[in-house]
Amino acid sequence: MKISIPKPLDLFVAWMFTFIAISSFFYIMGTYNFCYLEQWHTFVYDSSYITHTLKQPGGFAQLMAGFLIQFFHAPIAGILITAFLLSAIFLLMARILKRWTGDNRLWPSALLPVIALAFMHFNTNYLYEGTLAFLLMLVGLTFHLRIRNTISRFIYSLCYTVFLFATAGSIATLYVILLIIMEVFISPKKSVVYLFLILVVYLLAQYALWEGWFGEWKHTLLADAYFTRRLPAGSAIHLPWGISIGLFLVGGLFRYLPNKPNLNRIWLITQGIVVGIFLYQGAPQYISKDNETFKELTCLIDNGQWDAIIDRCKDIPMTNLLHQNCLNLAFAEKDCLLQELKHYPNIGIQSLFISGNKTPYISALLNDIYFSMGHISFSQRYAFEANESMGGFSPKLLKRLVQTSLVYGHYELAMKYIQILEKTLFYQEWAKAQRAFLHNDSLLEADPILGAKRKCIFPDNRFAGNMGLDKDLEEILKQNPSHHATEQYLKAIQKFIGTNIPRP
Repeated sequence: MKISIPKPLDLFVAWMFTFIAISSFFYIMGTYNFCYLEQWHTFVYDSSYITHTLKQPGGFAQLMAGFLIQFFHAPIAGILITAFLLSAIFLLMARILKRWTGDNRLWPSALLPVIALAFMHFNTNYLYEGTLAFLLMLVGLTFHLRIRNTISRFIYSLCYTVFLFATAGSIATLYVILLIIMEVFISPKKSVVYLFLILVVYLLAQYALWEGWFGEWKHTLLADAYFTRRLPAGSAIHLPWGISIGLFLVGGLFRYLPNKPNLNRIWLITQGIVVGIFLYQGAPQYISKDNETFKELTCLIDNGQWDAIIDRCKDIPMTNLLHQNCLNLAFAEKDCLLQELKHYPNIGIQSLFISGNKTPYISALLNDIYFSMGHISFSQRYAFEANESMGGFSPKLLKRLVQTSLVYGHYELAMKYIQILEKTLFYQEWAKAQRAFLHNDSLLEADPILGAKRKCIFPDNRFAGNMGLDKDLEEILKQNPSHHATEQYLKAIQKFIGTNIPRP
């Protein structure tokens, strides 16, 4: 007896299987990836912040991205939320292709743009709102196919194009391209009217440029909008868009191919092979093991888990400068840097502190290293630099800016950062606790962290670095001889540069 599965249950099974597969993939390839992302941006429960964000094109997607990312404070939450979004994209893509082509022969290929988006989530410079924008676009296409009246369908498409540009940004370009492809294969003559949507998107993009929301055309019309502005996006960011366009072109051809069981099996097997090859070849190309290890080490630094960093580095080849920086930071905090240098390969003085290149992940790491050294001015400089590069709402760096401002006695500046963190979900309690140090020097100097760092400030600190970092560390030790991390870094620098700097 043949048992028929109801369609809603069938769809639920497909979604659940995809959700579990994507969750497992993220867990295996990079659990700390999402914890690291959370330190780049958080959601601020402030009306002016929300209003300002919503006013710009793509503001709704950006706001929703920040809202979701705040929950990545627990890495497993980041995995589950992202897997939910990507599995929803797969389900919508498969349903759109089925409804448009009239059969279900292309459902395996619906995984291709999902895999491409999954790869992008391991790129530090990818903006999370890109995935939300892609999902909103597919929602629009789903309802578009449900409208049978030609005029009503065009009016809907026009309205949704404007809505999509306003809420999600440049994804409106992809939406219009896919609409035109579908309408050409549905009715070539009637599809001509949809070319008008290209003009609509162009005018919207031009208006956004006039208003100063964007500086370049590529950020108003292309996938570059979902990549950090300070770096060139490269070809990877365009992969989900390009695959989707190619998939819809293939879907149009499938409308005219015979639907025969034997031929369908060949198509399904072929698509399965293509998906497998893409995943197998793309994973090592778009997911860097070194980058994922660095994200893990950075998260351990944020929590002060120095022993965990040392244990983790025993299992990896220590040939990466960033990994060496993290490990040597842990050794300095454990007061054993000098004696451990000979046990690990070190490239040179950059194994202690890598040269700054104004990228946020390097600046954020240098902020931690200099804070450990007791070099508060450098720590504050790199914290500010990294925070601005990340959009100004990095919880980790805002916390560091609170600390450095308190150490310097710049209480009004510290209050500015405290008030931002007080409007977050997971950092408000920490921020409120810092209020006790405002204008209370005796309490601050008794604190084991802030008090020790205040003692490290040396008289000509505003001219830090002019005489060389080794001279700065010498001055710090004069002010605070008991600051062991400073001594450890000073002796390590002496070892690398061959100078003989006496202990003060």
